[in-house]
Amino acid sequence: MKPINDQTTEEDNQIMPVIDHHQAAAAQQFMQMNYQPAGDQIMPMIDHHQAAAAPPQQFMPPHQFMQRPPQQSMPPQQFMQRPPQQFMPPQQFMQRPPQQFMPPQQFMQRPPQQFMPPQQFMPMNDQAMAEQLMQMNEQMARAIEEDQIRFMESKIRARNADVARYRPLYRSIREKNWKAVEDFVNKDPDALKDDITEVGQNIFHLLCPFDEAIGLIEKFVSKVLPKSLERVNIQGSTALITAAVSGNTKAAKVFVEKNHKLLTFKLEESDLLPIHAAAYCSRKETVEYLISETAKVEDLTGKSGAKLLKILIKSNLFGTALYLLKQYPELARDDQNRRYWRSNFDRLARKPLIFASGTRLGIWQSFIYHCIPLQEEKNPYLDLPKRVGGDIEKQTDKFGSCSAESEPFGFLQQIIATFGELRHKLNILFWNALMQLASIKHIHDKKQMHTQTLEIVRMMIGDYSNWNYVKAITLLKEPALIATSMGIYEVVNEILKAYNVSVSFVDHLGHTMLSLAVLNRQEKVFNLVYQVCDPMVRDQITMGKNSLGFTILHMAGILAPSSEVPGAALQMQRELQWFKTVEDLFHPSLQGKHDGAGKTPRELFSETHNALVEKGEKWMKDTATSCSVVAALIITVVFTAAFTVPGGIDSRGRPIFLDELSFKIFAISVALALFSSTASVQMFLGILSSRYSEDDFLFSLPKKLITGLVSLFFSIASMMVAFAATFYIVISHPWRWVTFLIASLGAVPVTLFAWMQFPLLVDIFKSTYGPGIYKPIEIKDVYM
Repeated sequence: MKPINDQTTEEDNQIMPVIDHHQAAAAQQFMQMNYQPAGDQIMPMIDHHQAAAAPPQQFMPPHQFMQRPPQQSMPPQQFMQRPPQQFMPPQQFMQRPPQQFMPPQQFMQRPPQQFMPPQQFMPMNDQAMAEQLMQMNEQMARAIEEDQIRFMESKIRARNADVARYRPLYRSIREKNWKAVEDFVNKDPDALKDDITEVGQNIFHLLCPFDEAIGLIEKFVSKVLPKSLERVNIQGSTALITAAVSGNTKAAKVFVEKNHKLLTFKLEESDLLPIHAAAYCSRKETVEYLISETAKVEDLTGKSGAKLLKILIKSNLFGTALYLLKQYPELARDDQNRRYWRSNFDRLARKPLIFASGTRLGIWQSFIYHCIPLQEEKNPYLDLPKRVGGDIEKQTDKFGSCSAESEPFGFLQQIIATFGELRHKLNILFWNALMQLASIKHIHDKKQMHTQTLEIVRMMIGDYSNWNYVKAITLLKEPALIATSMGIYEVVNEILKAYNVSVSFVDHLGHTMLSLAVLNRQEKVFNLVYQVCDPMVRDQITMGKNSLGFTILHMAGILAPSSEVPGAALQMQRELQWFKTVEDLFHPSLQGKHDGAGKTPRELFSETHNALVEKGEKWMKDTATSCSVVAALIITVVFTAAFTVPGGIDSRGRPIFLDELSFKIFAISVALALFSSTASVQMFLGILSSRYSEDDFLFSLPKKLITGLVSLFFSIASMMVAFAATFYIVISHPWRWVTFLIASLGAVPVTLFAWMQFPLLVDIFKSTYGPGIYKPIEIKDVYM
């Protein structure tokens, strides 16, 4: 039998069940109670029935157990000097009386022991812990809600509003019955200074959300003292804050003109001014008005301005944020309000949709995006600086400074300037007319937002020469890695311009900018970082592994979800292109390296893309089956038409209209339709009978699909031309205009097929025959 203080072995741990710490402490206390040494004897183990009959022990509550004073351990010197323990001599141990054991019959007939139920004995599983945690959260939320209710009740009792007295007034405001509101106030002038609702709202709080009530607001404000507008509701909001949140700029202007101090009143238990409240709710016009007024009473170069810039960026009011930075350049400096600077820059790096690189546009949308000119936003409250480089006034001043007397060709230059100004105005008028369409206006607003966000990033980066390693790794490391993951080319480009050694930054998982670009399939950012990175540094950072044992080639082998590639087959092709590109660009030794699970990059690629291969196979077969049915029908129709000569044949077996141009067009178009539809069927049969290995998705299957779709389109077009020629031959003489109209309608099916299948065909063609993932760029083009 082991001493009590011996440690349990590994074998004992396998046998003993897992128990709670408090149960372990109680068990140790119980064992010590039953193994007290008595002289030179050791007491025998307590009987099982005695243990079962023992009353339950009282354990210390958990919170009391955690707060108990630490036990006093014996000092090492005292421990070494303690007297030796007295053990039983061997002779006396051998002569001790035998222990009394229970007879077998009595042992077999003993009552069964009461064990702890398994569900109580076993530790809680994840679901039980989650349910218990949810119950605790609900109880905590309920307690917080009850505290808030009690707090609000105390505030309501303190305000002691006469709700019954002003209930007709409140109802008239909600029903927008402004005549009844005015009559009530004329009869009861106290309504202008008393609380109308139990939550402390006065008449100005209630009128602010309604733009059409501005006449009443002006009239009522003229009747009260400026001090009356400083009254707040139980949430700490003045009437100006309510107007700012509602976006009622006219009402805010009335309040500010009456009492300028309202601009400095902050929400209760917060540090938010009225301008911050308006920015939180994205009230653009109100924010721009309040900026001009708040600047007269509040220093916007400090904490208030930095907080305002943060809220403007969060609310996507980038035009106003850019104006604020231009008016107060101190807000863009990282040494002023560094915490806000990091927060603002991180937020910009997490919003790919506010930059041009994160916006996907169609063919026509891209064309309009590049052609549409930007126009300055007009706001009566802000005096925005004029754009440089494209303004009429700037061009006029530039050319107007040249006169006929000062320059030999001054008159000619004035003529050119006049025509240039006229052309510019006509261009503006043309696009202004187009922007009446919502779709064109939407594209213009997107382009303007992209320009504004890029300018904000450049202003926050500032002078590129001011960045060093310590400053960059403190402020730019996280935004650089985030922007790389998000694929925000503009932010990554500006960071690399400020400090190009940022390519060597590593996150907590061991990812660099290159590996993050590969892992998230950010093609444009990958090309930029690869080109900027020094070859020696590039080899150094790509030869290592991350915390999971993955190399950069392993990351290219991990399936990345993509919403930009249509169809599983094209996504599989894109994945293969990424893997092949990384395999070709980086060191060949990466192909044989193993990850933490002992897999090479190719093995990992096959394992993670197995389901995508199956989806791609199904997509290819479904597409080929549908198109082959159409092609087979065209073969049947044109083959029959080839031997059914329109107009009949003469006695010698020759077609009657053989010499007509329409008959020649018919014969050629029927032959082309037959040949092209037959080729299309063959291509689709080749797709259906393919092996569907991984590498087949790279070139073989896409080329067959392109050929099949082009052949099918050509066969449909040829069949419709043959139909139009046949129709013209048969009934062209009596109804020429009907013949022309019906023949023209034959272009409708061809147009519909092209409209539905052309985008897919363009995507497949670009993905198969395009420049690929890596596109070498000139050094001068790296920094745009």
